[in-house]
Amino acid sequence: MDRNHWTTSSEYAIGEFSPNLEYIEWLDVLSVVDLTSGEIIHVNGVDACGLLPSWSPDSKRIISICSENNGISDLYLISLDTRLATRLLKCNDGEHFCSDPSWSPDGKWIAYYYSILASGQWDETGLYILNTQCFDTTSACAIQGMGEDATPPYTWSPDSQYLAGRCEDDSINIYLIEDGNLVLSRNYQIGMYFSIIAWSPSGKWIAVNSADGVLLVSVESGEIMPLTNLGEFYSWISVP
Repeated sequence: MDRNHWTTSSEYAIGEFSPNLEYIEWLDVLSVVDLTSGEIIHVNGVDACGLLPSWSPDSKRIISICSENNGISDLYLISLDTRLATRLLKCNDGEHFCSDPSWSPDGKWIAYYYSILASGQWDETGLYILNTQCFDTTSACAIQGMGEDATPPYTWSPDSQYLAGRCEDDSINIYLIEDGNLVLSRNYQIGMYFSIIAWSPSGKWIAVNSADGVLLVSVESGEIMPLTNLGEFYSWISVP
């Protein structure tokens, strides 16, 4: 159960369950609902947060693109313990753009999409990571490894050792996380546009939604296996 979206009315959409299923975020109005007690936890420090935030594996924190009064959206860390949103990176100022943050399964990394505008062109575009150790120290969080050319959607491997993202030529770049850098490990051509991408819990397959339906891509060989009679894919589940 990776993403579950509830709509309570035409005005509000309550979104994503925490990994332990005890909370559900409501970031449009900066609140988190405790499903065990019914308490609504209000978040202070920002005015609005965007879609598709990402929970930490321990369900205690959220990473999201949020904004203050000036309307500029940056990368924020939201703590349920302090009920505060803290800016991690200034990254949306007209010359910089970031989106789609995602916590790694082991909690060590945050991946996000980042672009820099130079001479009228979006340059240095790709997936970036930052080490979450900076959250608990006095040092500033800094941009680290970059996976050039890859864009959302992207997906973490279950062991947090790899990150896979879609490229503009409709291929998949698979990056190894090595010494804080994204090192290109493999590139597999899909041959058509695809949207949702998700790594299987076993680590052996990557699933994508393509124009021809759902495709399974072997992580080891790049072999593509179409799933017949399945039009769309949303998430993997583990069956004991």
